[in-house]
Amino acid sequence: MEKIRRWLNASDAEVSWNEHAPDAEHPERPGQTDIAIKRGRRTTLVALRAQSAPQTVEWIDELDAERRRLDADAVIAVSSSGLTSGALLKARQLGVMTRDLATLSAGEIKTWGAMVPLTLVFFEFRNMEVTISLPGPVETNELVITNDREEPIVERDVLIGIVQNHFDDLQYSFVRLRGNLQGAVLVNGVAAQGISFEGRVRGRAQESEVPALSIFGGSDGMGESAGAVKSVILDLSKIAIPERCVFGYPLFPEAERGGARAVDVIGTENAMRSKVHLRYGLKWTGAAAGQ
Repeated sequence: MEKIRRWLNASDAEVSWNEHAPDAEHPERPGQTDIAIKRGRRTTLVALRAQSAPQTVEWIDELDAERRRLDADAVIAVSSSGLTSGALLKARQLGVMTRDLATLSAGEIKTWGAMVPLTLVFFEFRNMEVTISLPGPVETNELVITNDREEPIVERDVLIGIVQNHFDDLQYSFVRLRGNLQGAVLVNGVAAQGISFEGRVRGRAQESEVPALSIFGGSDGMGESAGAVKSVILDLSKIAIPERCVFGYPLFPEAERGGARAVDVIGTENAMRSKVHLRYGLKWTGAAAGQ
């Protein structure tokens, strides 16, 4: 803790320790974070846990609730005992940056609370319709579309499947796309015999600024240097998805210049939402086509 305090105080951020805003609804509930880092108008919360057992999903949920309650921009969860697999998955979904106390470096700590500018590329859809071919009519008033494991089809997966072979064609003007999709699909338990699509799509770039965490080449025991940046974590939990769009990918200048070997995106629960109205149609094949 003393070394973390020393390196944070050596940064150019405004740092507050163990200061928690009261919870009006639950005044008996203690704050879940230990450090508040302010850089300009941006606030990052840091929680430190030194316990024998790995941290669980409940801790991640508490940190996310604390971030929303305090209207903070980002939250970093540091544990000396690791996190359970469920907690790591939940952290990725909600946009909680998780770190191992043993691998922290001074270089990383000094950059806690940093925001980075980047370009977010979305795909915008207009009048996109997916047509599913079936051997005959299905008897129900409600269509249930699933994969062959009877799991609901994720709309974003369908939309990315439409554009994945056309990245080079999608500039910032609409183009008409039509074709076929691969994969097993069931409609009310009936296997589809084909899936086609038709509509207009374009790429759409949006300049943004998101919380980022730089991970250096290895632990330096909190010394002066940890080598070059190994990877960067980008938190997309607060990006705005434009109407009729799905998120495609980030254009991160540091990665393009070779400044970071890998880019990890978290905040997927928000970033992977679809704001597209996708229409489904059905048609019958074989003898049922004339019915």
